[in-house]
Amino acid sequence: MNFFHNNMSCTSMSIDEILQAWTRMALNNAYSWWQDILPEDIVVDIGSGAGWFACQALDRGADKVYIIEPNPAALYDIEKNTEGAGDRVVIVPYAIGSNTCFENQMTWMDFVKDYGIDRVDYLKAHTGNDDTTKEIFLHQDVEWFRWNVRHLTFIAYLKLENIEQFIRWRHTFLGRFSMDNIDKIHLYDGSQGGYLWDDRRLRSGKWNNSNQGDVVTIYITNW
Repeated sequence: MNFFHNNMSCTSMSIDEILQAWTRMALNNAYSWWQDILPEDIVVDIGSGAGWFACQALDRGADKVYIIEPNPAALYDIEKNTEGAGDRVVIVPYAIGSNTCFENQMTWMDFVKDYGIDRVDYLKAHTGNDDTTKEIFLHQDVEWFRWNVRHLTFIAYLKLENIEQFIRWRHTFLGRFSMDNIDKIHLYDGSQGGYLWDDRRLRSGKWNNSNQGDVVTIYITNW
C-alpha cells in the first residue's frame, strides 16, 4: 500500500502550500536529502501539515510514526492520508512548546514522557515559523537529542530582528553537536554555511535576500 501519492488529501492547504510541499518532498526530497528513513524506524513528524512526510515514512517501512500537528483543519487530511496504517501511526494534536500560538501545546520532554518514547530514529520538524528553534530544540534538552535521536531534519527561519536569538541557539544547540564533530551537521544549501557560523555576517544582514529572511534546512546525524 502506497501512502504517498499524487491524490493525497490536502483540503487544509492553499495552492501555494501544495506546490511548495510537493516541490520540497516529491521533487527535491529535501527532508531526506542527507539521511533516509530506514525500515523499522521510530519517526516523529513535528508540524506534519497534511501528513505527507508521515506518509513517506510509512512507505519506507517505519515501524511507528508519531504525527504532531495542532491545526484541527489538518487533522482531517492526516486521518484520510494515513487510513489503513493502523497502530503504526499515532496522531498527537498538539504544538510542541510552551509559548506557541496554539491552545493545545506540550513541551518536547512532556511529549516523550507522556508517550513513553526513549529513542527516535528520525525526527523531522517544520513548523512554518521560528518556533523550531524557540520552542522545540531547547538548550536544556540538547543532551536528550544528542543521545536519543539518530537523525534530525528541521527547518530554521532566519530573520534579522531575531538574529541574536538565533546566534545564541546556534551556539548552545548546534554547538553541542559540532563540538563532537562538525561533520554531524549538514545544510541542504551548502552556500549557507558561509554565514551560518559567522556572527559578524549574520548580524550584518548581508545574507538576507528578501524581507522574509532566509530559510535553512539543517540535518544532524548522530551516527
